[in-house]
Amino acid sequence: MTLKTNEIIKQITFVLHEYYKRSDDICPPFVDRTACLEIYPMLCDILDRFCPPDSNYEYSVSSITENCELHDATSVSKTIQSLVPILVSLKTAYENNLLDELSEIYHADIFNDFLEMSEYLLSEGYKDPAAMMIGGVLEEHLRKLCQKYNISVNKEDNSPKKAAALNDELMKADILKKGEHKTVVAWLDIRNSAAHAKYTEYQPEQVKLMLLGVRDFISRYPA
Repeated sequence: MTLKTNEIIKQITFVLHEYYKRSDDICPPFVDRTACLEIYPMLCDILDRFCPPDSNYEYSVSSITENCELHDATSVSKTIQSLVPILVSLKTAYENNLLDELSEIYHADIFNDFLEMSEYLLSEGYKDPAAMMIGGVLEEHLRKLCQKYNISVNKEDNSPKKAAALNDELMKADILKKGEHKTVVAWLDIRNSAAHAKYTEYQPEQVKLMLLGVRDFISRYPA
């Protein structure tokens, strides 16, 4: 389940409250080992869950925690003092929607890696696995787009909606225009033909155009 921003802020606020409540026991010169070992894992867990991957937040946390000596209360205390400002900064970033663009860049980078693999497969003459991979990237991007605009990606029974249904939802919400929706339908048809071993229903040139089109689609509709 994907947490909404206000729920993330709520959880971060709770951990910060727990820290401030015990800060007298954690800060030198009187360092309570029990208090340190109660707060430290909470801080690490919340930062691990909510720091954007491959971000300065994640790198900073990693560099700080790698030298922490858990058997030494003073070392844990100093580490906690270094982590708290990062968590405060992260909370501010979520409160002001400063992480949205970073998240979109991260997703785009991942999808681009798969599209580059698809391009290689095409160059080697493997149009069918390339079509499957491009279609998989497209479906996941449609899902991310729906989540971005608070459109449900699950059916009433909580099972995931298919890519075609996600495409329909995005058109209904006026995120995609009719022509864009129709183009996505055509791409999904190629992907479905590949998935059902109907390899004669599309040609390599169509998969190449699909690759170019999906790459452009992702850049114009970041999620």
